[in-house]
Amino acid sequence: MSSTRQEDSVSRRYILITPVKNEEENLQRLIESIVKQTIKPLLWIIIDDGSTDRSSELIKQWKKKTKHRVKLIWHRKSRGVAISKNEGIKAAKGEVIVLFDADNYFPSNYVSLGVKALSSTRLGVVPKITFTTDTMVERALASVTQPTPEGEHLPFIWRKRDLLRLGNYDEALIVHEDHDLAKRANALARDKGKEIYLYSNLPLYVHLPHSLYELYCQQRWYGRGFIAYLKKYPELKTLRLAAKLGYPLIFLAPLGVWLGNILGVFLFSLSLPLILQEVIRIKRGLKRGELSAVLTPFLDGVKWIGFSVGLFESFFRDKKER
Repeated sequence: MSSTRQEDSVSRRYILITPVKNEEENLQRLIESIVKQTIKPLLWIIIDDGSTDRSSELIKQWKKKTKHRVKLIWHRKSRGVAISKNEGIKAAKGEVIVLFDADNYFPSNYVSLGVKALSSTRLGVVPKITFTTDTMVERALASVTQPTPEGEHLPFIWRKRDLLRLGNYDEALIVHEDHDLAKRANALARDKGKEIYLYSNLPLYVHLPHSLYELYCQQRWYGRGFIAYLKKYPELKTLRLAAKLGYPLIFLAPLGVWLGNILGVFLFSLSLPLILQEVIRIKRGLKRGELSAVLTPFLDGVKWIGFSVGLFESFFRDKKER
């Protein structure tokens, strides 16, 4: 079979799914990535989860001009990313599903290579996540963001039947739905003797928060959904103690850790080497022209404040619903 006919066969098999919420700044780059793909999808399903910006308008404008088949599902009010993704999976009629977030972009052969790598012995294909560094905050975050732990890699390219076998995304989780699905996918792969394939030569570019305010908003959202995730995974070693402490101390713990670290730096002489180490690291970064190095010490503070506010909101929301 010629390569052209093979690509046509793949094109008939795969469907793109993208949840969107207030992503007007990132949509153009995503659309450009889709248009440049060497093979077109059978359908691109976009789920707008109650955007209050121009996201839907931009999608509708592009839909009128493009030759791509596009299905737009619009929520008047936000229902959550897990529900949005599940709606897309339900509407997909293709054999293979390729998931993108609205802030992703990728090379022109991404889908072609990724779908072809999805063999019968592989449960899914995981691209190499590469963080964008367009702003100083993104560069600072990229320098301290840890890689995904072994056994928690989430495929972005699936067979639909495998997603259905996993039960799709857990709609009770408003955040970390990807981590939850990844845990179940890796467990299923081990049970069935299949592989979650890490494709190191398949880059997927992912946006980090552009500013400290975006980082705060992201962590605040994580805090809001943390309790639901904790209830599902109380056996997690790092969270086991928090599960026993209950709501009030869970709320105080992140803020307390951060404040404790700050006080420790000033009150205990043993912290002096850490201060000197941080000063040296910043100085070296500035010598290399990396102004983002100055921001790094502030990142944890912004994260913990946002996370704590989200936990506080979650606590009172749950208390009110009881």
